[in-house]
Amino acid sequence: VRRNIGKLEVRLRKIASRSAFVIEGIVIDGNNMCYEQDTFIGLPALLTITRELSDSYPVTVVFDASIRRLLQMKDRDIAAQFRNSVKVHVVATRTKADETILDTAEPVGMVVISNDRFAEFPEKPVVRDQRLIRHEILNGKVFVHDLEIAGELQTA
Repeated sequence: VRRNIGKLEVRLRKIASRSAFVIEGIVIDGNNMCYEQDTFIGLPALLTITRELSDSYPVTVVFDASIRRLLQMKDRDIAAQFRNSVKVHVVATRTKADETILDTAEPVGMVVISNDRFAEFPEKPVVRDQRLIRHEILNGKVFVHDLEIAGELQTA
């Protein structure tokens, strides 16, 4: 019983913390959400999440340069897959998106959706303030539990 009470207390603290935080915008680690475990699945999870989120928040998706090769698309073709309200940015060739993601989400009220923990950037406000949100992709669904989102994978 004590163990269950402890688990419930942790869950209640998380719910209270989540409801107290005002989200003003969301930056998504694009490449990160293109994988189900180690398998590249492309854009379906991103399309699902951005369609859900862009009705309520400004959404920016930032990709590593490698996405061009993985999707065999140019930047404008990648951006065309998303709603016009979603900003899409592919970083320069031979560049990782991590710093761009973290710097874009620097203002208070911005959060990052990524399964990366960005341990090499502890000084960045998003990392320091723990404004990182995880996602899961499983059995044709994408989940962002902290935002209470669960959706079937969609295509363009």
